[in-house]
This record gives sequence, structure tokens and C-alpha cells, in this order.
Amino acid sequence: MLTDVTLPRANGPPIPAAWLTIRPTLTALVRGDRRGRPWHVSLGVCGGVIAARVDAGDGTTVVVAEGHGLDLAACPPITAVAPGITGRAHGTARLQLRDGVRESGDGTLDLDDAVWALPVSGFQGLDRLRAGEVKATWRLAGERLALEPLELSGPDLVASGRVSLGLDDRTVDARLTVQAGAEAPAPIRRLLFLLPPAPDDRRARVLVVQGATDAPHVVLR
Repeated sequence: MLTDVTLPRANGPPIPAAWLTIRPTLTALVRGDRRGRPWHVSLGVCGGVIAARVDAGDGTTVVVAEGHGLDLAACPPITAVAPGITGRAHGTARLQLRDGVRESGDGTLDLDDAVWALPVSGFQGLDRLRAGEVKATWRLAGERLALEPLELSGPDLVASGRVSLGLDDRTVDARLTVQAGAEAPAPIRRLLFLLPPAPDDRRARVLVVQGATDAPHVVLR
């Protein structure tokens, strides 16, 4: 086991890990694969644990992983695309890389006690969104991360729909069907009142959010 490890990133600051273990597949060694593929990797990172199986060969690497108890606010890859977010994350991932560059991926994501600071322009007092529990299926294609379907159930908002995040340009494009949560503050209720009604549920509204992830804006149309 290695401790106090720094994990490099191609496009961003390195990620500190409390510990890291790597072990080969013993049966692969017996069969004559001197690399012992796939490798089994576990690490303590972002205040949680990630366990992964890594199979590399011929320039292509496939990573299958599970993560538990990750602190969103302490995870640089998360805060880069969703600044101001807090909560705990659990999920699964399957990533394919070519020559060390991610090509595609998919998996699931569950957030607990999620809160997202949202400095939405034009609505004084709307400085955060208590999202509560979030469940999503995600897909990665190049530098675009899509969460669809996405279900959110929190004290401020109940929502379903899709969210697309740009990993390189740090942009967001979201379209959600929303209703006020049981504890939604007045600014959120006023904002929802201005949104167009959902075509299939007159009690719900359609929320479109676009722009930079650190300064998104609501599209009222």
C-alpha cells in the first residue's frame, strides 16, 4: 500500500489520494501474462473509496470502477465542472481510453445531501439549490458528459430530465421538468412561477439552464 499519493491529471490539478493499492490478477500470471492483467486498484480519494479493474493492451485501456462516499467538495474533477457543489457521491463507471486519453464511458451516479451553489443572474437570493437525493445514468463522449435520465428529489426542488456538461469548456445545458420542493424558499417559488408550464403536467414547469458552470443562467421561454 502506498500512502499520501498524488494522482496526475492531463487537464487539471493533480488529485491527492490518502492511499493506493495495486495488485495483478494471479490467474493471469499463472497463464503466462507477465503483466498480470487486469489489475485491481483501490484508492482512498475525495474522502471516499474507489475500487477499479484496469485492463490495458494495444493502446486501449478499459477501466471498470465503483465509488462510495466521495466528498463532492473535495474532488477536483467534480468541482471543475460543478463549482460550489457539496454532498456525497456513489456510483459506477466504465471508461475506455486510447493512448491515455478518454474516449467514452458510461455508468450510474447517486448523490446524497447534495447542495449546489447557483449564482443565477437576475434572481436575488437564489444562491443555492438543496437538491437532496440525485440519481442519474451518465454517458461520456469525448469532452461532453450527459446525465440522462436524471431524477432529483430535494427540499427545494423535485425534478427530472437531462443535464449535459462540457468538460473542456465548462458549460452546462440542462432541460428539466420541475416542481417546488416542500421547503422551497420564496426565490425558487418565484422563479418557477415565471417558467413555462410542462406540456404533460400543468402543475410542473420546464426549466432550461445554460451557460458557464460557474455562472449559469435560466432561459425563460
